[in-house]
Parts: sequence; C-alpha cells; structure tokens
Amino acid sequence: MTLLDRLATRASGLLGPDRIGYQEKKRLQRVSLYVVVGVTIFAFFFPIYWMLVASLQSNDLIIKSPLYWPWEILSAATVESWVRVFTDRNFSRWYLNSLLVAGISIVVTVATATLAGYGLTRVKFRGRKMFARLILFSYMFPPILLAFPQFQIWQDIGLLNTYWGIAIAHIALALPFSIWAMWKFFQTVPIAYEEAVWMNGGTRFHSFKDVALPMAWPGMVAVAIFTFAVSWNDFTMATILLPEPRMQTLPPAIQTFQEQNFVFWGQMMAASVLISIPPFVLVYKLQESILEGFKTGGL
Repeated sequence: MTLLDRLATRASGLLGPDRIGYQEKKRLQRVSLYVVVGVTIFAFFFPIYWMLVASLQSNDLIIKSPLYWPWEILSAATVESWVRVFTDRNFSRWYLNSLLVAGISIVVTVATATLAGYGLTRVKFRGRKMFARLILFSYMFPPILLAFPQFQIWQDIGLLNTYWGIAIAHIALALPFSIWAMWKFFQTVPIAYEEAVWMNGGTRFHSFKDVALPMAWPGMVAVAIFTFAVSWNDFTMATILLPEPRMQTLPPAIQTFQEQNFVFWGQMMAASVLISIPPFVLVYKLQESILEGFKTGGL
C-alpha cells in the first residue's frame, strides 16, 4: 500500500459516518439559530420600519397601495403627516405633559424606593421580609382596579385633570416593584463599608450618602427606567384621570387620530415615531448602568 493510500484510509476513518453526522448536526443547529435570530430581529424592527415609512406616505397611498421598499418611498415621500401632527392637533402640549408627568414620577419613585429599600435592608424589625413581599404582592393588582376609586377620590380633593394627580397614580403603580427591586439591590451592598464609616465617627446618614447611595446607582437607574416605562406607556390611568383634552398625555391622545369613520394613518405613525424617541434615547444613554443594575441586583 502506497503512502497516498494509507493517508486516504486514515482520512476516511476520521471522517466516518459518525463524524459526518455530528458535523451535519452542528451545522443544522447553527442554521436553526441563525433563522431564529433573524426572525426575532425582523419581528422587532419591522414595526419600527413600518411606522417610519408609513409616516412619509400620504393617507390615501397607505390605504390603497402602501409602499414598503426604500427606493419606492423616496420617490413618493412627503412630510405632510409630520406637519399636520403639530398643526391639526395639540401634540406639543401632549408631549410636554408626558415628559413632565414622567419626570415627576421618576424623581419621587426613585427617591422613595431608595430610602425604603435601604431601610428594609439595614433596619431590622419583625416581619420585614414579609412586609417586602406584601409590597411586591400589591404590584399584582391591575391598574383598572385602582383607577375608578382614584377617580372618585381625586375628584373630591381637586386632583382630577392635574399633573400631580396623574403623577401620583403612576407613582402608585411603579412604587411596589421599585421598593422590592431596591431592597434586593441593597442586599448586594456589603455592610462592612458602612461599618468602616461608623468606626470613623460617621453617622448612618453619612454611610448612606457616601457609601450605599453611590454603590446603589445602577439599581436606581434601573428603577428610573422602569418608572419611565410605566408613566410613558400608561393608557388606563391617563384616560380616566385626565378627561380634559389639553391635559392628556400621549397614549390616550393617540386616539384623536382615529375618528368615527376614518383613521389618519400617516399622522398616527408620525406621532408614534415621535413617542418612541425618548425611550430609545434613554435606554441607549444609560444601557451600561441598566445592565449593571440587572446583573448586580438580580432585578
């Protein structure tokens, strides 16, 4: 047997049926993974793409024969829907309403949840774990269950159609989970650092301000993002507690683009694109702190 024959025999042994079957299996798994990832990416980005391209088309074109391809859209693109969003409706006021309400909700929720989470972690009292779990349990109640009692109370005390009225409702929705999240996060902060401050004559306030608070920053960012999502996307509370059109926030205001017998699709898509910008910017700018908060605090 020549050297070439021996090499061929050895190669056939290395690439026997089992080896070839294993390689085909790995290749099939890789292709399946690519298909799943591709479908997931398409399912996530296509609605965003469609919002953008539909906002650049006239309403008649969207209804009769919508365009999907970029080269088709460029030839028929129009900004009429974007202009009419601001000229035909009070969209600027609604946008500012949402930003203001979300800002109030974030500040109050983060401050309250941070203090409550720190207290549940560091102050020992009977039943504190059960108390923390009860707080999380209260998060399970749907907003519609709270909306109508709040409507009656807000009407009696004059908080209906006010920024503080809807902000308090959003805080009530976000606070239970936020307190629980900060409680879990502060459990990852070693108490030894705070004890070192106490040994040097510092008070609990100093240890909280100088040690615990900076280390809890990623958790606070995660809670802020969560609160923003609750406030920015709320439809139920805003619809019930803000019946006056000029005080509405963006989610219920989107309904104005749908009339009894007609839908202004171009304007609705342009408004949807504008509504999507703040969440994307916020998450993009704070993504490292968000990931650190989820990883460290187990959120």
